[in-house]
Amino acid sequence: MPALIANQVDTAILHPEQEIIAQKKVPSLHAIARMWEIQPDNLYNVFAVTKKTVADKGPALQAFVKGHIEAARMMYTDRDKVLPVIVKRTGLPRDVAEKALDLLVKNCIFDGNHGLGPKKVNATAKLMERVGNIEKGKVPSYEDIVELSFAKAALKDLGPWKGPMCPTEAF
Repeated sequence: MPALIANQVDTAILHPEQEIIAQKKVPSLHAIARMWEIQPDNLYNVFAVTKKTVADKGPALQAFVKGHIEAARMMYTDRDKVLPVIVKRTGLPRDVAEKALDLLVKNCIFDGNHGLGPKKVNATAKLMERVGNIEKGKVPSYEDIVELSFAKAALKDLGPWKGPMCPTEAF
């Protein structure tokens, strides 16, 4: 972002809040594409742990996954509660946090269940193979890379997300 604002480069990949900050400094800047528009099936949110961590810290991981799902849902349902936390934890100016949150909510970026449905996982794996991050013919199966036991337990307590907006892929 600093190089873009200083006119040292004419394009940059930015997060929404960076775009908003940059546009405040250089009003003629504009987004030419957004990842969720050009790659709607891309997987955006993954947490990875070792098998040892799963074995050693299962209850903590369970609480983390459940808390993450609750937080994602809250992004859609309780803006007034979420915004002060975003401002506090990111240090963003409130107006920037508001605009960024509104943009992300409007475009259904947060998954209200677990975000690891086969459609997005498989599409992302195939993209990684196509660009060379995964060797051709070596894409692991969905079942080999996704552990849903924590999400399933959390959703048993919370129930499946049905809105008020942005329905998500069932698993």
